[in-house]
Amino acid sequence: MARKTSPSIASLRSLIKRHHLTLSDLKNEIGSKSTVSLILSGKRNLTRTHAEKLSARFKISPGVFFDPVQSLLFIGKSPRVPRRNLLDPLVEPEEQVEDALLTDVAIKANRRAATAQQNLLQGLRMSIQRIVTHER
Repeated sequence: MARKTSPSIASLRSLIKRHHLTLSDLKNEIGSKSTVSLILSGKRNLTRTHAEKLSARFKISPGVFFDPVQSLLFIGKSPRVPRRNLLDPLVEPEEQVEDALLTDVAIKANRRAATAQQNLLQGLRMSIQRIVTHER
């Protein structure tokens, strides 16, 4: 059975919240309201067919329902990166560790870029406002 913290439950909850859905809104993809409720409570599993139908409707990867890293990214959280000395040439990092590290770096870079963009837009707005105020 699914656990409360499973990728499928976390991603499904996120979809419902993002799109302001009721459990009944997912009847074409999952079935009855009670089936959706059982999945969210961890008493039933989200099937591959459910994931494929949800993926088609919301245009997302089916992996967000099964892969823990994709699920965390989808719901807006950073995956945990194991602490290891990755600069040590004698340490051969596992593929999952490398993926988690690269994902973490990408998330941080994306956040910094978004902050820089916000700062730039704020500066442009202030400059335009000064010009408009000066012309009057």
